[in-house]
Amino acid sequence: GTLIYSNCSLQYEEGENIISELCNSKEIYIDKILEKEISDYPKEIINKGLIRTLPYMYNKGMDGFFIARIKKAT
Repeated sequence: GTLIYSNCSLQYEEGENIISELCNSKEIYIDKILEKEISDYPKEIINKGLIRTLPYMYNKGMDGFFIARIKKAT
């Protein structure tokens, strides 16, 4: 199955680092989020298939958040 991990934390320890630790187990892998899947948002928010926004990036009041899509390895 697929799991979407998301939070509204600005801390890398609560986003990218957690996903990295999960992937180190080799039981989980990142199912990269593609630019075409979020066409309403700037491509700059995607890095290595993960989404990260910070409050200063947009004038429309978007908060900082993190999103990863992960899957269980078969």
